[in-house]
Amino acid sequence: CGKTTLEDMRTLRQLVDEGLVVAPKYLPEQFRDMNALSAWMCFSNFLNHLSLDRIEADYSNIL
Repeated sequence: CGKTTLEDMRTLRQLVDEGLVVAPKYLPEQFRDMNALSAWMCFSNFLNHLSLDRIEADYSNIL
């Protein structure tokens, strides 16, 4: 599906109810544990908001 919005949820629910959208037959191990997946997503989001230029400037005296 890709990215979805809250507005898409009603449509997706209808498609599931009609049998047009079904659960995958194979789900990779890294997606089975939702707690671990959400932790990785939070960590990734944190890293994406870091400014490497700012970190380099702040720690240039010890790098």
